[in-house]
Amino acid sequence: MNNNDTTKIMFLISSLSGGGAERVAANLCNALCNKYQICLVTLFGREEVYSLHDEVQRFRFSDYLDCLPFPAQKLRKLPGHFLRLLWLKKIKQQYDPQITVSMLSLPNLLNVLCGDDLKIVSERADPQKIGGKYYKYARFSLGRADHVVFQSHRVQRMFPEHVIAKSSIILNPVSVKCEAVHAPSKRIVTAGRLTNQKNHRMLIQAFHKFYQRHPEYKMDIFGNGPLRADLEQEIRSSGLEQSVSILDFSTDLHNEIRNAEMFVLSSDYEGLSNALLEAMMMGLPCISTDCAGSDEVIQDGVNGLLTLVGNSDAMAAAMCLFSENAEFRSRIAAAGKASSARFCTSAVTNQWISLIEGMTAIKEHEGRNKS
Repeated sequence: MNNNDTTKIMFLISSLSGGGAERVAANLCNALCNKYQICLVTLFGREEVYSLHDEVQRFRFSDYLDCLPFPAQKLRKLPGHFLRLLWLKKIKQQYDPQITVSMLSLPNLLNVLCGDDLKIVSERADPQKIGGKYYKYARFSLGRADHVVFQSHRVQRMFPEHVIAKSSIILNPVSVKCEAVHAPSKRIVTAGRLTNQKNHRMLIQAFHKFYQRHPEYKMDIFGNGPLRADLEQEIRSSGLEQSVSILDFSTDLHNEIRNAEMFVLSSDYEGLSNALLEAMMMGLPCISTDCAGSDEVIQDGVNGLLTLVGNSDAMAAAMCLFSENAEFRSRIAAAGKASSARFCTSAVTNQWISLIEGMTAIKEHEGRNKS
């Protein structure tokens, strides 16, 4: 896309090394690059697990650091993220975007602090659950943005009226490589980073209770993270070494889980889980804790099952309900797949296009009035 009259859009994200927000940014860049000039800016790291279309221009803070002459290496010691802010100002001047879309706390903060472009910031977490200074910084960034994109009404309602008034709800764009099989194995699956947020410990405890009634089942946890050793110890302590496995993050996750009997999400909090949306789209029966996002895509007992956050008894009971009622499980899976149409990539991309077109039209109208 080389037309000089085409709207330039910059996406600003922490990295492409993994994570739901990073995947959403990559998917949107790839979906929008046929209509707009797109660049993606990353603030951390070199590892990239998400691929980008050749038309998407890249700016990496790590590349900038590598190119600094030796005397300037002292700049690395500037306090906080000041050097990243200076670099982003330079990149915005160079690329001259009409709109910058940022996702996650630091990218949102840096976005609103520099440039005279239109700024869309997207809150991708549950700030009240994260706690600390996160919510304070989120209020600052969202309050100074031109528009805010939320993933759920629950998180939207956490912010003041002046933020809500300039916001919209847009789900994650999702596509899948394959569908669930019609004759699944006795297998339960989940996917997510091995962190406290995902609460895999509770999931292992729930499976242990479920296993007492259904010892023929196995469970696979796909993910990497700092709690792997602790979770493996939990598995051993529960005597589940032969039934529960922790597997590395897979770039071919859909094929890895397509023969599962059910997908479970045990998170204490989310923005909106990509893994859950993808499992629903594949046609897997899904169970999730009633964290933010999940409670708005799943209608309990209709297109999935919701359980109380942190409640292993409720999670085990939901597993039993699916395993012991094939007709009910099949009906839930079909309804989940049907409801996934609203977060397919094309539908979500069209919502972003409508937002972008509306903002640029307002900006052009204001410019004409000033002149």
